[in-house]
Amino acid sequence: MRGEQIERLFGARVMFTNALAASVQSSVLFEHLEALRLKLVLTDPVLRWAVLGDVDALPPFESWAVPFAITNARYEPLYKKEAA
Repeated sequence: MRGEQIERLFGARVMFTNALAASVQSSVLFEHLEALRLKLVLTDPVLRWAVLGDVDALPPFESWAVPFAITNARYEPLYKKEAA
């Protein structure tokens, strides 16, 4: 990636993180923030923005961030947990 592409990706990650922080569910979802921020670049709208600079591609993060996070947050499988 070139410098301006990295800057656009950083900006998208900031917008995503801010939208997520403003939600009620943020405390649970923030446990998975780093994984979510890595997956963010793989989404079509963010990839088109970061690589091509297509500002119309960006999703409305205020309403998009939480559903994306819920769908893509990775939780520990139950079989790895120790029995009480």
